[in-house]
Amino acid sequence: MVKRDSKTSSHDHVLSLSKLKTLEYRIFRKMREKLRNNFKRNVANDGTKKGPLISSFKKEILELSHKDKFSLPRPLDWYISLFETAFEFIT
Repeated sequence: MVKRDSKTSSHDHVLSLSKLKTLEYRIFRKMREKLRNNFKRNVANDGTKKGPLISSFKKEILELSHKDKFSLPRPLDWYISLFETAFEFIT
C-alpha cells in the first residue's frame, strides 16, 4: 500500500508490503511437505505406498489450481512427474 502525494510522486510513502505466493510456489511447497512427511513416517518402515501419496498430491494440486483456472509455466502433469521422480529418489 502506498500513500500518494497529490502534488508529486516523489513524496509518496510506502505504508505496507505483502508477499505474493504464486501457484507454482504453492505446488512446490506442497510437494516438499508431502515428501518430507512421508519420508519421516517411513524411515523405519521398508514399504512405502506410492499410489495413495501420488493420488493425494494430484487431488490437492488440482484443488490449488481450481481445475486449471489459473495458468502455470508448465502443465500439471510435469509437476506430478517431478513429484514421482522425487519420491523414487528419496525411497
